[in-house]
Amino acid sequence: MPLAGNTAEARTHVANLLRLKGMFPRHRFLYLGDTKLDTPENLAAAQQTAGEFLCAGAFTQPLQARFRAVKEQLKPVDYCSQADAKRPPEERDHYRACEVKDKVVGLFEGRNVGVKYRLIFVHSSAKAKQQAATRERHLTKIRAEFEQVEKILGKYSLKTEAAIRQGVDGGAVSVPAPGDGGRVQPALQRRRSRDPARHRPAVPRRGQSW
Repeated sequence: MPLAGNTAEARTHVANLLRLKGMFPRHRFLYLGDTKLDTPENLAAAQQTAGEFLCAGAFTQPLQARFRAVKEQLKPVDYCSQADAKRPPEERDHYRACEVKDKVVGLFEGRNVGVKYRLIFVHSSAKAKQQAATRERHLTKIRAEFEQVEKILGKYSLKTEAAIRQGVDGGAVSVPAPGDGGRVQPALQRRRSRDPARHRPAVPRRGQSW
């Protein structure tokens, strides 16, 4: 079906399913999708039209909590990728998995539909290493920024809360505001408004949060 270029994929599945059901009214089929299919409304539509679906799960906070609750059930999986096949067994990535039953309620054609499905969690040692490296990269960046701020505070003798607040108000250093992603960005230069009547420091431009 024709759609605008900026149309979100998650909103196209219901229309696709209804069209497929109209083309094959007497047939049940397996509807495949990526994480964009993983919404309550899409899963309800898939069950009511196709009959079966298979998709990757969006690892949202609720799903992460579900995983933590069942991670003790993970069992080793006898799987080896083509890339790992060329490596010694002790250097290959390891995979563990478990299967649990779950249910979600979604709205379809004006009514709530309960969808029961099998939820399969897979833990990859390769993915775990990648995520650990990403976390360490971000932490290293944050440490460097805090160390830079620490040097600034020492240089300007901003060692007490009152002195720090006075320094911040005077434009000597900038600290993160709520919702700034936890990023600390030093502003080394004291900046003043060009309006002599106001005598207020100009607001330093903040960079993008990481």
